[in-house]
Amino acid sequence: KGVEEGGELWQSPNPLPATGNYVAPGFFTEVDQASTVCQVEIFGPIAAATTFRTPDEAVSLANNTRYGLAASIWSENINVALDLAARVKAGVVWINCTNMLDAGAGFG
Repeated sequence: KGVEEGGELWQSPNPLPATGNYVAPGFFTEVDQASTVCQVEIFGPIAAATTFRTPDEAVSLANNTRYGLAASIWSENINVALDLAARVKAGVVWINCTNMLDAGAGFG
């Protein structure tokens, strides 16, 4: 669907096992913010990579979806990262990491 909508899919050329249900990890570039790969949560090893020029534009892109399970902010400046984390609408926001979740912590 992402390719049909104009995105460019990048995936490893390594072969997958012949049996089982496997999807090669990959990511899309050249995607429009309204495209399916930017608007739905794909539960698989696929991501959409987009660019932005300012922190405000990054927040606008991140919040322009119906979903918001999790977000990961990567920055050399902790003050910028903390400011962005407070503005991104997601159930959990990680800074300079991903998937570091304490099962006993509150969520949402």
